[in-house]
Amino acid sequence: MGIRSAFSPMSKRQDPFQPNQILLERTGPYTYSNILPRGIYDLIIAGGGGEGRSWNFGGVIFHNAGGSGAAWEGQFYNPVKQPVTFYSGNVMEDSFFDSNGGRMITAGRGGNYSGGSTGQPGDGGIISVNSALAIVQQRKAQNGNRGSRGSTGTNPTASVCSIYNWGQGSWGYASEANWVAGGVRLQYLRRK
Repeated sequence: MGIRSAFSPMSKRQDPFQPNQILLERTGPYTYSNILPRGIYDLIIAGGGGEGRSWNFGGVIFHNAGGSGAAWEGQFYNPVKQPVTFYSGNVMEDSFFDSNGGRMITAGRGGNYSGGSTGQPGDGGIISVNSALAIVQQRKAQNGNRGSRGSTGTNPTASVCSIYNWGQGSWGYASEANWVAGGVRLQYLRRK
């Protein structure tokens, strides 16, 4: 008489999703709240772009561009099945990742222009990452870029930090919509 389990293969837990499955890929405004199973995930998150201003002086169009949103790209380990919320911000909004009630990442929105035609372009958004987040690989944790000034024939829009061009600031009023909302992309990689 033997011990049956001694020769039985160890049971392997199934992946909650297909490896490399994209679970979320949206620009703002969009909220995704769900229970996230244990595992390693790839995340790209960027804040929305800031508002700029354009004006005409002597037949020449001048611009003060809004700043671009901050961005984070990398992999994190979710150690237990827990509630999460991902928010991809609209233009002039932060994007964020909350896990079990705590803020893990905030990708700040780009700043708006200030002071009208004699004013300044907007500052870039600020990235904030909680040290409690179990980071497996961090490819990017970058503040947004400051907008710039320009005139007819130039594009003073702040360059974006996200590989998807999320979070670009505008160089004109909202009616001259050329700015971009923030975004979130979440991909399941493996259990561990």
